[in-house]
This record gives sequence, C-alpha cells and structure tokens, in this order.
Amino acid sequence: MIIDEQLVTRVTNEILKLLKAKGAPASPPGPPAPEPAKPEAAKATLMVVGPLSALSEKTQSLLAEKFSLLPIRGLDQSGRPQAPLLITALGLQALVQVASGDEGCTEEGRALLSALLEARAVWALEAGLAWRKLSPLAPRVLVSIYRSAEATLVSAGLKIVPESGLMEALGQKNPLALVSTKPRAGQSSRVLTESILKNLFPEGALGPLELRPGDILTPLGRDYLLAKKIPILKK
Repeated sequence: MIIDEQLVTRVTNEILKLLKAKGAPASPPGPPAPEPAKPEAAKATLMVVGPLSALSEKTQSLLAEKFSLLPIRGLDQSGRPQAPLLITALGLQALVQVASGDEGCTEEGRALLSALLEARAVWALEAGLAWRKLSPLAPRVLVSIYRSAEATLVSAGLKIVPESGLMEALGQKNPLALVSTKPRAGQSSRVLTESILKNLFPEGALGPLELRPGDILTPLGRDYLLAKKIPILKK
C-alpha cells in the first residue's frame, strides 16, 4: 500500500484547524499542572514570661497552633516586639514592685511593666500567681499587700485567667476591649467589679479588701463581698 505523505499532511493540518476553531486541545492533554502552594498565614506573636511547662500539653499544643510563641528569656527590651504577653508564673517580688510602678530586677517584672505601660494585652495564668499559693497560716497583713498589688495590676489592664479559659481569652478579636478597669489619663482610681473581686478573693479567701482613696467599688462587687462576708477597710 502506497501512502501519499502530502495528502496525510494536508488532512492532518485540516483536522488541527478544525480542532483549534472548536477550542479543543491540539494535543492530548497531559497531567494537570500542580497548583502553586498557598503561603501559610503568618501566626501572631505571643510573648511568654515563665515556663510553658506550667501549662498542660494540650494547651501548649493549642497555643503553638495559633501563635508564634516567643519566650522573653535572654531578650533585652529593645529585642522584644510589641506583642501581647502571657505570664505563666508571677512571683511575689515582681508582683509588688510592678504594682508600685517599679520594674524591679526580675525579668518578669520588666516585661510586665513595659507591656502595661504600652497598653498591650497582658494575661496571667491564675495558677501561676505565687501569692495565691501561700499557706492559710501566712500573716494576713502580708497577704493583704499581695492582694492589693494584684488589684492594682488588674486595674492597669492585667487579665487573670484560669487555664481552662485561656484559649477563649486569647481568641478575643479585640483583647484590649476586655480592659474595663484601666484608669483614664490622670486618674489613679481602681474600678473593682464583681469579676475582679472573684479573682482577688477566690472561694475560701478571708479578706479584708482595702479601699484606697479614689477606688470605685461597683454595686455587684459590694454584693459579692457581703455574700462572702469579706470585710471592707478604707484607708
């Protein structure tokens, strides 16, 4: 059988023209090109003061999924980003010094004070507050100092949360909106709400609550103190 190559070429060209006119592929389709990998969304930075081991493994895993965790250990002030702060452990010294406006000599104190002064969101793990672990036999006058210091920091914007509510608190779209007790410019008073007093006086706490000049005790806060039989002392 004799094949006319010119005829084959003409027929092939005509077929290709028809396929092109109909929008069909001129050659058999190959494997689909792989889609370009989507860039992974950048995680928000969360600075951490204290050991992550203070949290359960589950909470640590959830934090790592949502945030880029940056321990402050070894970072100087200039090397710290303007990021929210999570405190997993807060000692007695740092608590009292920061409440008095002094950053003190502890790393946790310096990080906490700078964050509060910059109006950044700051959370403290409830179980990490050293003063709440004091013996029931501890002198009440000292316990009162620590309780008052905590109330001052809460008024300045510190949010104390249990581990069970940590992820929900960190998930707030506007964390600074939670700061309802932060004094206005030129104002030194504390607004003591029921939720703040529940943090300051957990179940079984004896009190008293010391009110400083300018402090504001909300009606619900006062009702809570009365229900728990916690005395109120005015300076």
